[in-house]
Amino acid sequence: MDSPRLLARRSELGYTDRLETAVRDEPEAVDASTQARLTRQAGQKADQKRRQAWIDARQRIVGELEVLRSTFGPTVSNELRNMRRELDRLDSKLAR
Repeated sequence: MDSPRLLARRSELGYTDRLETAVRDEPEAVDASTQARLTRQAGQKADQKRRQAWIDARQRIVGELEVLRSTFGPTVSNELRNMRRELDRLDSKLAR
């Protein structure tokens, strides 16, 4: 059986298994493996949220570049091509 994981009164100690050094009336923490799983899941969820934010932003940017291309045509085609290359570089970095 695992020892109790109680929040220590002294925060630098983290957790304790002794009631006399624990925060009064604080519920027991989840076991270490559950905490590791929850932390991992939270990280995965944050990563997915960032990926989706990039996908959404990229779609908007590509659409706006197309509006500029159709509005200004050859006047800005080189600059728009450069912007698209930069977008592709960002994509390879952020879409992981």
